[in-house]
Amino acid sequence: MFFHKSISQTWNLGPVLLTAIYLLIPAYSVLLFRFVFSSLKKFYKKKRELNPKDFENGLMNIQKSFHNLMAKGYEELHSTDKKLYLDGNTLKEQVADLERTIQGLKNFLDSKKD
Repeated sequence: MFFHKSISQTWNLGPVLLTAIYLLIPAYSVLLFRFVFSSLKKFYKKKRELNPKDFENGLMNIQKSFHNLMAKGYEELHSTDKKLYLDGNTLKEQVADLERTIQGLKNFLDSKKD
């Protein structure tokens, strides 16, 4: 009997919609907030990641600079067999180049930290 009356009667849609809004808006807002928060978190994490090719290029530049420094150093050692002292100014350019390369890699790593 109850079931028959509940189906046959017409409902007032105002209170039903108002109740549905009160119940569904908080639930969907929590779901929407979680979705937006996770999307922003993924975007921020992806933005801060290092590009492996750029990092590899930085390491290769350091390796080249170090190799040039060592080559120049050994060249000076072998060319000064009869000298008693080495001239320290000849390696300053190579050392400065190595320092610039290392500083460039540091700047690259620091730029991705922020």
